[in-house]
Amino acid sequence: MQKEKTSKLPRLKTWLLTKPIVFSLLFVALFVIFGSIFTLLQTFFNFDSNIFVFILCALTLILPAWYVIKKLPHDKMSQHDFVAITNGAGIISLVASFITLSVLAFMGPAIKQNMMALYILRPSFFFILFCVFILISLYLIGVAISGVYAKYKRAATLGISPWKIILSMPFTFLMLWTPGYLIQDKTKNNLEIKSSWYTRFNKWVVSGFNNTLFVFLLLLLFKSFVAGITTMALSALLLVIYALWFTKHKDDFVKNINQGYALTAIAINVFLVIAVLVQML
Repeated sequence: MQKEKTSKLPRLKTWLLTKPIVFSLLFVALFVIFGSIFTLLQTFFNFDSNIFVFILCALTLILPAWYVIKKLPHDKMSQHDFVAITNGAGIISLVASFITLSVLAFMGPAIKQNMMALYILRPSFFFILFCVFILISLYLIGVAISGVYAKYKRAATLGISPWKIILSMPFTFLMLWTPGYLIQDKTKNNLEIKSSWYTRFNKWVVSGFNNTLFVFLLLLLFKSFVAGITTMALSALLLVIYALWFTKHKDDFVKNINQGYALTAIAINVFLVIAVLVQML
């Protein structure tokens, strides 16, 4: 009798470490390749096109992001798994933002002077530091991409159509993944978390609605502080809309989430996009 094969569960570090690192390395590789191609074209054929440069820059970002998303797990996402990924990505981003803002606030002028001196006296070491900074920044972008894809998968797991999720970006995407964070379901957990303390923390977060809501608001508050007052106000407005909608349709909210609620998110997003474009013009 043959033993049934068991699939290995994806690990949390796949979302928050491995794939973001892959994104950063692919980005650098494509930047070097496309930069070399453009330099050769400019040198030998006197080729110069802003549109071509824009296309190369877009591909440098899009191709690594597409590859990472393709390699991430595509299973349905439970609340347990989603909360673990979202909180982890949020903690990484918040720690990086806190360190950066603290350094700039207390040592900004000194760093600028030292970097200028280092660039003049030891350019090779300056180049190494610059590369490290770029790789860390790209890693954080990779973490953000993993986080966005996790939000997409969680919203899709609740039954929201992919095109509706995409059309809610960028302004009202929060409306569609917030229910996935706060609402418990029976979706199977597919994420392996090696860290014992983070496992305990994640179980505590999803063990009760009050715990989940507290951590969610705390995470959103810190993110809004970093992003600015406008983002904070918009997030508050969207959360109020969700709370009112959920209170009125509590019994069948998830069942009908793909209908009026998702369409409302799209309508608000379209309105905000048009308003921003008009202001820019």
